[in-house]
Amino acid sequence: MVEPAAPPGPAREACGAYWKMSPMDDPGRYHLLLSVKGRPAMHGWWKTEPAALEQYRGWIGTWGRPGARVELVDTADGRVIHSWSEEA
Repeated sequence: MVEPAAPPGPAREACGAYWKMSPMDDPGRYHLLLSVKGRPAMHGWWKTEPAALEQYRGWIGTWGRPGARVELVDTADGRVIHSWSEEA
């Protein structure tokens, strides 16, 4: 079983078992997570950074409100590429 590198911190806890997938379930390298008041609300994966970045911006426009956080993570190295919250 393939175990992609999970990002550190809240994104890892929020996704739990989703980080353990078989090669046939490869969702893509870029993981997008929407949390509301510290709880995961929605997430998705994209294979290319430009596609993921477009979704990241769209989620901010659609879901950006007090208490929301949107994070884009490169699962190849666990690095948070972009992070948005009302406080940012």
